[in-house]
Amino acid sequence: MMIKSILILLLGSLHFSFQEVTVVSYSSGKVNTPGYENFSFWTKDGKRAYIQYSYGKDSKDVLAKYLGADTLSGQHAFKIQVPGKPLLYVIPEGYKLKVTDKSGKYLRHFTWEREEPGASSNPADTSTPPCEICVKDETEAIQLIQKKFLQ
Repeated sequence: MMIKSILILLLGSLHFSFQEVTVVSYSSGKVNTPGYENFSFWTKDGKRAYIQYSYGKDSKDVLAKYLGADTLSGQHAFKIQVPGKPLLYVIPEGYKLKVTDKSGKYLRHFTWEREEPGASSNPADTSTPPCEICVKDETEAIQLIQKKFLQ
């Protein structure tokens, strides 16, 4: 989590006027535990850029491959491939994301993860400045997902 926060801050500080970078993160589980999972959805210049998947106690990072919009059981979704996992469907549900495989064996609900001071693994730590490239609230987060990844 700390490495991801530093990476986000560094990328935010390298913001050039000709490049607009935005990131929204959704997580499931408790940070710094084996069950923690996080998806960070990145856009650059208003277009979908990539999806980063972090998991586990030490937040190992891998890139997920975006495979396009689809439907699953009549719900609008988009498909992603994460190394070592089955084909996953990401389905917006309100302000949350349901991530599942076709069989339902893998099923997790992810909530928007605030990337601001005090939102790190140590909530008392407010020394980290706000993330300049992160969306500001869950409404903006789900809108970015719907506009840039669901279409």
